[in-house]
Amino acid sequence: MNPTERPDELMDRHRKQGAIAMNENRKTELNTQAGGRSTRRPETDPAKKTRVLRASNAAADREKLRAIERKRQKEARKASAAEAASTRKSAVQKAGKEETGTHKRWVRIRLIPIWLRIIIVLFAIIAAAALGLMFGYGVLGDGKATDALKPDTWKHILDIIGGKE
Repeated sequence: MNPTERPDELMDRHRKQGAIAMNENRKTELNTQAGGRSTRRPETDPAKKTRVLRASNAAADREKLRAIERKRQKEARKASAAEAASTRKSAVQKAGKEETGTHKRWVRIRLIPIWLRIIIVLFAIIAAAALGLMFGYGVLGDGKATDALKPDTWKHILDIIGGKE
C-alpha cells in the first residue's frame, strides 16, 4: 500500500481486485456486482471476536463533562440556597418579618454616580447651546462669536422683541 494514495483511490483498487479492505474497526469484504457497484458484508466468523472501536470526538466529550460539572454545581447551589433560605426563613419568622427573595442579588457599583451623570448631561446641554449661539451669531450673522455670550447683546435682542427699539 502506497502511503500517498488517497482513500478513494485505495478503495477503487480494492474493488477492482475484489480484495478484502481493512476498515479501522472491522474487516469488510467487497463483492463486485454487475454494473460496477459493490456491497459491503462484514465477516461472520463466530470464532473471531472483533473489537469495534467507536470514533471519539474529544471536544464533544469535554463538553459533555463540562455539562455534567455545571449540572452538579447547579444542584449544589440549589442545595446551599435551600439551606440558606431555611435558616433565613427561621430567622425572619423569629423577627416577625417576611422574606422577599432567596436569590443573591447582583450589586452593581457604578463608576460614575447618577447625580454626577445628571450634572454632566446638564453641562453638556449648556455647552452645546453656547456653542450653537456663538456659531449662529458669529458665522451665520454679522457679529463676533464672543458677542453672543455678552448680556448687552441679549438685552438688545429682548428690546427688539419687546418693541422698545
